[in-house]
Amino acid sequence: MGLREFLIQAVDILDQLNTPYIVTGALAVSFYGLPRTTHDIDLVIELKQKHVAPLVKAFSKEFYISSKAVQEAISRSSVFNVIDPRSGLKIDFWIARPEAFDRERFRRRRQEPLFNRSLWLPSPEDVILSKLLWYKESKSDKHFVDAKGVWEMMEGSLDASYLQEWADRLSVANSLVRLQKE
Repeated sequence: MGLREFLIQAVDILDQLNTPYIVTGALAVSFYGLPRTTHDIDLVIELKQKHVAPLVKAFSKEFYISSKAVQEAISRSSVFNVIDPRSGLKIDFWIARPEAFDRERFRRRRQEPLFNRSLWLPSPEDVILSKLLWYKESKSDKHFVDAKGVWEMMEGSLDASYLQEWADRLSVANSLVRLQKE
């Protein structure tokens, strides 16, 4: 199974369970910005404890998933993964945090054509802001480069006031200024 098939199968399960998601990480960056390779998939999902059993049951038919890891991820607003044992590919499922930015990302998500399917992606502005947040937290230049690639490809169609408002609120305004100048 390839990355594309794994993503489609996972999204089908999430859709069947009525679990809201957004495709993030390298796939979102590649959709809006400059393509880059990846060996995993990142999804942000809205999930509650009461949904753990159906999710684990649905994924465990073909994939490795830990019920305990899912429960811990929900309680900590962190991450759990699902692994395809045949290919070794994995999906990182990030639990949406109760903070305003995650609520706004889900409100602004949009269906976009990816892999001949209509999948939920964050807006390009939210991809930039998320990558700037990751850059702030990790200091990994990869995240800044990702944000810059989306900026360069989408510059004429971005909502500048939304970007500035959220960059201020998320304390990444300096990085946004740097990204716009470089």
